Amino acid sequence: MKIADILNWDMSEFISADRRSLAQATSLLARAANKRVQRLQKLEIESPALKALKKTGSTRFTTAGKNLNQLREEFTRVKHFLESKTSLVSKFREIERDTYKRLGFEGTPSAEIRNSIWDVYHELEKTESTLLKEYGSSETQKLVAENVKGGKDFITALNETKEVLQRSYEEKQIEDFDGEDVFTLGGYNPFS
Repeated sequence: MKIADILNWDMSEFISADRRSLAQATSLLARAANKRVQRLQKLEIESPALKALKKTGSTRFTTAGKNLNQLREEFTRVKHFLESKTSLVSKFREIERDTYKRLGFEGTPSAEIRNSIWDVYHELEKTESTLLKEYGSSETQKLVAENVKGGKDFITALNETKEVLQRSYEEKQIEDFDGEDVFTLGGYNPFS
């Protein structure tokens, strides 16, 4: 059995696997995944794949003492991790390099700047999701990066980014309704 073959199992192969064959397949995938986890941790890389894995409660994959249903869950978890591009150090670095290039950096910025960018961005995702969607994720990331790059602290960068998002949203609303009576429906105005 090869890892690539196992990762390409279709649903019928997955469902029809008995406990022993599923344990063997999962064990093979788990060994490969655990090596990737160790490499990421050794290099102190917090890739999205590793962060997602931590949310599942464990950064280790194992088949020991699991029944068939538990093996199916572990198989799914390990398969998802291995299929994530950022589970590989090289792919993570490539994506990271491309991301920061898109954000206007020459190379990868310091950890402090990276953390500030994503802290502000994630706060906006939580508190201003409508504005963020309207402005666009990529454009918002660029805007946050500009603010953080300019040496602004978290609160200042957050507030200035919010102001730009709000202004943009308001301008779009004015543009969308410019010259129109919003109460007129098909030539009929119920208020006149």
